[in-house]
Amino acid sequence: GDMDAAIVFYQQAAAADPNWGKPPFKLALVALNQGDMEGAKAFFAQVIEAEPDSAEAATAKATLESLP
Repeated sequence: GDMDAAIVFYQQAAAADPNWGKPPFKLALVALNQGDMEGAKAFFAQVIEAEPDSAEAATAKATLESLP
């Protein structure tokens, strides 16, 4: 429920392991919830770059294709 705390934890996890796609995926979802389309797109791109064959990357690709 505490979105600000979640953001901090996701950012720490992303910094600790840049090759892990889950933290930027979660940050993308947070950005979408906050109406930050450009931020979400950037985070989704990070997911695809970090783990291109992951389930998160597949969802990120599909979401990117559907965003304006």
